[in-house]
Amino acid sequence: MTKSPGNVSQRLGSFQQIVAIANGFAIETSFAHIQIISYSDKIIRIHAFRDVAKSHSYAVELDPSGTLSKDESKSHLLFGTESVKVEFSKDTSTFRFLNLDGEVINADDEGFGISWIGEQITNYKVLQEGEKFIGLGEKTGNLNRRGKAYQHWNTDQYAYDKGTDPLYCSTPFYIGLH
Repeated sequence: MTKSPGNVSQRLGSFQQIVAIANGFAIETSFAHIQIISYSDKIIRIHAFRDVAKSHSYAVELDPSGTLSKDESKSHLLFGTESVKVEFSKDTSTFRFLNLDGEVINADDEGFGISWIGEQITNYKVLQEGEKFIGLGEKTGNLNRRGKAYQHWNTDQYAYDKGTDPLYCSTPFYIGLH
């Protein structure tokens, strides 16, 4: 597995193999390791990383307790619980979350998906019709963050106004509602 040089964008690469692990599966691509783990019937975590030794996250405290089913076709892997399905495209190395009726809840952008720009990981998503984004910690402006860019950095900003960013609290978490 090789890293991308400098600030060149690097996608996950092509699908190589899949292996069962506790509460989920490990997917290997040409440029990444991916874990898809069930924490419950309604919570599935996808974790993409380059180095297996650095796969631990201090941001997740919940222990996995769910189980995932897996179906495989020539072009896709389909994972599921009793509440949600996750589809992985072997061709584009992108993910789609689906409800049990097959309607898209959340999907990676097929042109960008998960990628690295230098050492920074990115994940581009398809915007759903009318989707609103709520979260990101202490930020000024509208509650709906859609269409805006924000810096994740904490600073003591005295006498800020409605357009000041960053502020005191950065929370790398948002909820997309549609």
